[in-house]
Amino acid sequence: MSGLYCILTRKKIFYLFAVFLLGFIVGSTFLTIIISKEYDQLVLQNKKLISQVEEKDAEIKQLKKNLARQKENFIEKININLITDLNEHRNQQIKENLQKILENLIGKSVNDVDPIFISDMINDRYFKDENKVYQLKLKLLVLGRSLDLYIETTTEKAGSDE
Repeated sequence: MSGLYCILTRKKIFYLFAVFLLGFIVGSTFLTIIISKEYDQLVLQNKKLISQVEEKDAEIKQLKKNLARQKENFIEKININLITDLNEHRNQQIKENLQKILENLIGKSVNDVDPIFISDMINDRYFKDENKVYQLKLKLLVLGRSLDLYIETTTEKAGSDE
């Protein structure tokens, strides 16, 4: 029976403890080496991702600026509505003359256009056609993506010099 039991002496206990301690140190060293390589890869990947996030943030800011610019209203067309009893040929001629005067407003920002200036351009304007002179009075101006003008025309006598 005494052969079945192993008697541990102090020397064997210290030897086993030293082997255990050496194994612990060697194992932790290998584990540190493996983990440090993965850690370096994760740090590098993190830096790349942070850089990509910063690039995407800059792109988003630029796109938001562009979107804000696109949302800004620009005058796309001019609609002239004449309130008159003149025939269609005279109306068309007056509209064409007004279009020529106002054509530089197309493409301008609604915020940059002064409605009072437009009113001053049209109100009390005279057009001469053959023997008649027509006076324009602006009744309504609607400023948006389309500039809508409602203009009353009256006929003056042929004696006017304008």
